[in-house]
Amino acid sequence: MLEQKEIIKQLQGEELANMLVQLESAAENVQIVAAETISNLLLMKKLSTVILINNRILVILSKVVMKTKSLQLKEKCAEILYHINLRECQPQQITDSSLTINPILQMASV
Repeated sequence: MLEQKEIIKQLQGEELANMLVQLESAAENVQIVAAETISNLLLMKKLSTVILINNRILVILSKVVMKTKSLQLKEKCAEILYHINLRECQPQQITDSSLTINPILQMASV
């Protein structure tokens, strides 16, 4: 009986681990879709409020680039940062750290 309980616990642990992996994957997919949406709006110049929130976007995207393990997400965020950088004409200092856009783009391409 004790052996069965241990097997059940192990199976539940594996199920929870699998569910966690699925949740992480789903969260990355949501982030990718959000990044693509922002990128598309920037490219179409339909998001006039982006100018007002550029600093916040830069901070969020730079954190995503630095923390995510998804190469696809890093590339998409780096692309958005690149387009913002083009609009601003010069690298901006990110308020949460001493990094500028260019080093973030270099890190994302590694």
